[in-house]
Amino acid sequence: MLPESVVKELQGMQPGSSVNLDAEGLLTTIPSAPRVPTKICPDVSVLFCYISNFGALVARRSPVDLVKQLNVIFTAFDMLVEDYGVYKVEAIAESYMISSGVPKPNPVHCQTLANAALAMRAMTRVGLFGKDIKLQIGIHTGMVAAGVVGTKSPSYHLFGDTVNVASRMC
Repeated sequence: MLPESVVKELQGMQPGSSVNLDAEGLLTTIPSAPRVPTKICPDVSVLFCYISNFGALVARRSPVDLVKQLNVIFTAFDMLVEDYGVYKVEAIAESYMISSGVPKPNPVHCQTLANAALAMRAMTRVGLFGKDIKLQIGIHTGMVAAGVVGTKSPSYHLFGDTVNVASRMC
């Protein structure tokens, strides 16, 4: 999913040229496609949330039940994203990543994200997801590079030490 501001930038751009391959079939030039410039965002907070006992859940549940459980958890987190005005970067397997301060600047990005994290933990503590769900949350604040990656299913991604540190804090 792309942020609305990025979608607006893409709407005015023209798709580019075809793929160029060399004699061995290797890509020699990247097709020019609609691109939104990568932006350096100096004041951003990034949050990673992991279901820390995911391996145990996989061992005890059928794949269908696991997908249903993840849908309940991530749908609740998606509602928090709306409530707190933060941006959902991605959800993959047992991890959920959100940010504040990008794509929309937020002078209180750290406070906003910390409050969202406390709300995530509160959901777990009251047993909203069942008694066997355990979360680990890491937050870091700093600079990120933000931009659209891919053309088939483009997504808005964040890169840099801030992202790496938040991930490792879980």
